[in-house]
Amino acid sequence: MHKVKYLILGAGPSGLAFAGSLKDKGEDSFLVLEKEATAGGLCRSTMVDGSPFDIGGGHFLDVKREKANEFLFRFLPKEEWRLFTRDSRIELEGVTIGHPFEANIWQMPLEKQVEYLESIAKAGCNSGVEMPEKFVEWITWKLGDKIAADYMIPYNKKMFADELNELGTYWLEKLPDVSFYPAEVWKAQDAITELCAAFNDALNSQSRDMRCFITRRNTATERFGCVSLIP
Repeated sequence: MHKVKYLILGAGPSGLAFAGSLKDKGEDSFLVLEKEATAGGLCRSTMVDGSPFDIGGGHFLDVKREKANEFLFRFLPKEEWRLFTRDSRIELEGVTIGHPFEANIWQMPLEKQVEYLESIAKAGCNSGVEMPEKFVEWITWKLGDKIAADYMIPYNKKMFADELNELGTYWLEKLPDVSFYPAEVWKAQDAITELCAAFNDALNSQSRDMRCFITRRNTATERFGCVSLIP
């Protein structure tokens, strides 16, 4: 029986990266075992009707970090990579929108847009709450209860498995943001409903396709938070 110092289970990104690191250190006593016919793990892609389809489908390689790119290109030079235009869609409650969810809320029916944006406005990141260290808590802190429950937590459990808090939060600065801009408006009774309608009527009469929702109010200054999403 052949014995090795390191037995690596799975030829996905982690297993292959660990094997490569061992080779860098001059260590040859290892064996990588993979149950599939090809290496790649959740980063594998297959061609479906002439287009690439990702088996895993999400964040696996942080290409914004130059060190990560340098590591990858040592094994497969940059010029040998195949580049594709990404087209990812999300279907939720019978509506199909673009990915990522938080950047494409404007594609949903108006009443749903208001629900999700109101939830974001109440999120911890918009109310001065300190950023949490656990990933599940960060989702709610960043995007509010509704997006967390309807999409982000189920999506990430499907992507990364149930123990999401093991991921930490160190990698989250690369994700898209939904911006809030302060807007001074006239005080009105039942402001949320009335101002949403007024702003949308005004904006829809302009040539630019734009949506603006009044989602939070600071009673001390009579200022409202205005979320502006421009597709």
